[in-house]
Amino acid sequence: METKFECTYQMTEQINDESLKYLMFHRGNAVFAYVCGGLFFLWGVGLGVWAYTLTGSVPRQVWLMMFLALLLPLTQVFMYFVARRQRRAQWKELAGDKPVTVTVRVTDTGLEYLSSARTEPTVLRFNEFKRVVETKNLLGLISAGKIMYPMAKDGFTVGTAEDCRAFLHSKGIK
Repeated sequence: METKFECTYQMTEQINDESLKYLMFHRGNAVFAYVCGGLFFLWGVGLGVWAYTLTGSVPRQVWLMMFLALLLPLTQVFMYFVARRQRRAQWKELAGDKPVTVTVRVTDTGLEYLSSARTEPTVLRFNEFKRVVETKNLLGLISAGKIMYPMAKDGFTVGTAEDCRAFLHSKGIK
């Protein structure tokens, strides 16, 4: 298999956090939590204004509803910090204090993900990926299992991030 693109980089906390932020805050469940929380909060404000104009006070149930509406999106933020701590612990367990070097090779048939923390590479075919995503510093592939395989844009040693994105799209990945 001929390597079309290759990306080698150090897995840093910044890269780890950037990929996790994408997964936690740009997925459908996060957007759903923000929209529902905002709508429930606005509904609570409307009910509060309506109740205040009728009775001169706002019932406790309305205050509780507005408080719970604010908690809905805040749970996403809390889950991000929990997941970040777990991810860092996993990397520490895998690599210890040694820096982790990741090499991603893109071929005609799929992707080979090698890490200095593991002995065997992860090999995936293109049909196992759902989409290509892009952040400020990363190009990533999201698998069917919702795992992100990041590639640092500045780490490409064969090809460029832009060409790699175009190639992945040509292989049918959204």
